[in-house]
Order: sequence, then structure tokens, then C-alpha cells
Amino acid sequence: MFPESIVTISGDAGGAAALAPVLSLLQRDDRVSLKHYAYAQAPDVLQQAGIPNLQLHSCDVALARRILARERAALLLTATSVNDLEFEKQFVVAARQSACPSLGVLDFWSNYVQRFEDEQGVANCSPDVLTVMDACAASGVRNAGIPSELKITGHPAFDGLLAWRQTFSADKRRFVRTALGVQASDFLVIFVSQAIAELYGDAKKHLGFDQDSVRQIVTQTLAQLPPDQRRVLAIRRHPREIGERVENRHGSLDVVLDSTPHRWDAVMAADLVVGMNSVLLLEASYLGAPVISLQPGLRGDDFLPSNGWGGSAAAYRLEDATALLSEYVLDASARTKLGARAAEFAPEGHAAERICECVHQQLARSTRAIWE
Repeated sequence: MFPESIVTISGDAGGAAALAPVLSLLQRDDRVSLKHYAYAQAPDVLQQAGIPNLQLHSCDVALARRILARERAALLLTATSVNDLEFEKQFVVAARQSACPSLGVLDFWSNYVQRFEDEQGVANCSPDVLTVMDACAASGVRNAGIPSELKITGHPAFDGLLAWRQTFSADKRRFVRTALGVQASDFLVIFVSQAIAELYGDAKKHLGFDQDSVRQIVTQTLAQLPPDQRRVLAIRRHPREIGERVENRHGSLDVVLDSTPHRWDAVMAADLVVGMNSVLLLEASYLGAPVISLQPGLRGDDFLPSNGWGGSAAAYRLEDATALLSEYVLDASARTKLGARAAEFAPEGHAAERICECVHQQLARSTRAIWE
């Protein structure tokens, strides 16, 4: 029996990071053959995970249909990106037109409608089956009117968190900090930036803040604290972010760009992790790092799950953001308690295995003759 052909498509870094553990398992499964297509940030993410892929620079439904037909796909496995290109939507439409089953992997708790909507609404670009992280995500998807069959599997990008935390050594921490010019006695703050302005345009109108306004709050607050020890702010930019030049000093505060190869090493080497609502903040919480989320002027709901269950501390007004940051920089016991509480909620893993089970369930439903 020949292996079943699976075509995959991903674009955003987060979507590719969620797919990568699943693809790594499927690559070792002799019941399937894989062909990975990627665009935007996904090619680099997949390559770093050891997953070869073909990069797409343009795509419409007709091209997606030709690719599915050429590969004789028995299943489309897709990320759920939100960007200006959104090739995943073209592939989902093409798969539906070709009677090819489709399975999507959700990677965050927001933008449910935007991930699947086109001019005809959300139904046209929704995969047949959608795996989601938890009951909260499932509720959000249902409330958005997404018609996909839902499977709660956990988040595959989180599967390695526990092992990573257990093997993160003092030597690795020292190596990361030294690369950033940070000594053991220094206080290191990692600022997890995001491409909010790039995604929303007038982000302050839509969200109430953007990465630049929050970074300015962080920089000014840290610079104004008593200079009782050297403090370093390391800015970790999002791959989609169009960053301006960073001044390397604000008063007594040193500012650097964080280029640590793996994001988990960066946050575990920090004394405090600060950001807005990036998934990396949630990952950092699970890894046991003290995390604060600053979303001053927030319009609408807070999408970061750890803010809801106390795994990270959050502020939604400018004055509260300044006070919260100051508190967690100056109070070591508060940082210790926050990091310990968050680590208790770390997921048990095996999400990628559950998604692979969903893959084979979908393959069993395939007509196996759609390209005849």
C-alpha cells in the first residue's frame, strides 16, 4: 500500500511553530508522505525544526488546486495565519472544491474570524476539522460562527516546555546572559515585542496600544528606578516586526537587541519577562519565568490566557503599568511567587500526538479517488 499524500501550508511564525512538532512526528510515519509549502516567516521556522519546505511567493485558489492535484493529496494540513497574504485560505477553498479533506491547527486565542473569513464569510475558508488548544479556544471559535468540527488537543508548540525547563542549566543561563553583555549581578529584563502596528495599522485605535508605546513605558520606567544595580533591557523583536534603531542607553539603563537563537532560552535567562499578549509570554510563564503583561488602554478582551488564571501579572492602565513593572523589578519575592505559580499549570504535552491521531482519522474519511 502506498503512503497517503499530505500537503501542508503555513505562513506566520506562530502557525509554523505549532505545526512543526506535528510534522516532525508525521515525517517518521511510513503511512504518509508529506509535501510542505510555506511563505512569509514559516520557511525559516520549519527549516530550523529540520523540516524541508517549498517556499511560495504568491498563491491563488487555482494554484492551490494544481498543487493539491499534482501531489494527489489525500489531506490538506494547514496552519491558520493572519497576515496580508493568507495562502492557507486559498488552499482550504481549493481543497473543498476538490473534495480533499482539510485539517487546521489553531495556535492562539484571538482573531478567530480573521483567520477564516473572506468576502463570503467564515464558512468558505474554514477547514473541515480544526484542532484547538483548550475549551476556552473552542468556545471562542464556536462563538465566532466557525463551522469546523472541533478537536481539543492542546498546543503542540508547548509539548517540549517541561523537558526544556528541566534541562535548562546554570551554564546555559550564563551563556545567554554573557552573549547579551549581562553579568550574574545584573538585572535582565526581556521585552517580548510584537508586530502589532504592522498587523493592525492604527493599533491604538483597535487595541489601545502598540509595541512602541509599551516599549517606551518599559524603557522610561526602568530608567527612572533607583540605580542600585545595573539593569539591562533586551528587546526581542517579532519576525514580522519592522523595528526602528534602538538607542543603547537610557540614563542608567542599558538597552540591547536580543538575538538568542531559541526564544525559550532567552526568557529563562531573564530576571523578568515583560510584554503585551504574545504567546511567548504564556510559554515563559509555563517555563517558570516571572511574566508581566502590559496592555495600557486595552480595548476589548485580554487574549492572554495566563492573565486570566494568574500565571502572569497584568496592567491595563498607564499608571498601573508603571507601578506593576516597578514592583516586580524591585521585589524578588514577588517574582519568585509569580514564576512558581505559573509553572504549576504547565501543560502535560502530547498535543502533537493527538493531532496526528486527528490526521489519520481524516485520512480514513478520504475518498482516495478525488484526483482520478
